[in-house]
Amino acid sequence: MHDLLQEMGREIVRWEYPNDPGRCSRLWLVEDIKNVLTNNTGTEAIEGIFVDSTESGAEVDVTPKSFSMMNKLRYLKIKNGNLPKGLEYLPNSLLILDWTRYPSKSLPSHFNPQKLLPLYNLKTVDLSYSLDLVNTPNFKSMPHLEVLFLEGCTRLYEVDPTIEVLERLTVLNLNARIWRILQAV
Repeated sequence: MHDLLQEMGREIVRWEYPNDPGRCSRLWLVEDIKNVLTNNTGTEAIEGIFVDSTESGAEVDVTPKSFSMMNKLRYLKIKNGNLPKGLEYLPNSLLILDWTRYPSKSLPSHFNPQKLLPLYNLKTVDLSYSLDLVNTPNFKSMPHLEVLFLEGCTRLYEVDPTIEVLERLTVLNLNARIWRILQAV
């Protein structure tokens, strides 16, 4: 999309509720997202959130119930969001979940990821710098996986044995070293 059209679309969304970003369908401005996530003012109108706190230098704190009213949230992309008190809820409506450096050991226990884009078709999984990751997921539902990045996962102590079923896996990146897996022909 041309940058000018994208900017125009963003402004149209923002004009709807200039003083209440929790009622907008999409959030991308750091100050709006910080307001919504720290004050729990999100509503079911929110369908997408994109925030890169590394660009602005302002860290975004997410409260345990920040997403509790966002039942139609389909797209969540956060770079460097903090969870000082953990996370209790993620909506089951999520289709895309991209949280760089997710600061917790696990996703909320009641989160059902069935609507996430199908794991079956995934070719690349990047869990790099997931500092609290201690073991990997079961890989049986990802038979097409070709590339797996686990660089910087300093607490990782167990790779699920189902990694052996990944016949198409060609790149496995653990810490700073990249291991190439030679497949038997």
